Amino acid sequence: MHWIEPHIQKAIDLCDQDWCVTLQSCADPAHYVQFTFEHINMAYPRTGDPKQIVDSLPTVEYVDVNSYEPDGYLTMNHGAVDVPGIAKFVAEYMDRVLNSADESNWLVSEEAL
Repeated sequence: MHWIEPHIQKAIDLCDQDWCVTLQSCADPAHYVQFTFEHINMAYPRTGDPKQIVDSLPTVEYVDVNSYEPDGYLTMNHGAVDVPGIAKFVAEYMDRVLNSADESNWLVSEEAL
């Protein structure tokens, strides 16, 4: 099991509380990943359309781009179905775009929205 999986699962399980789990980079506070019942919101420190990056990541059913802002954020729908697949997708994104998916480089916080 990838270390990210329990955080995704918790956001899904606590959907009735509109739960949000945030992973914040220790190296760069501008780098983050947030999980809710139906979305993944991630820092997007790149210019241009994220399609090429997203298409190069592991394919996961129901994961698609919801919205993005260059040098800002990338919000994805995730379907709340394939938690291991979502974790693998996010870990690859963290490695390629946010420079690390190593658990020791991330702080975890949780809150009801």
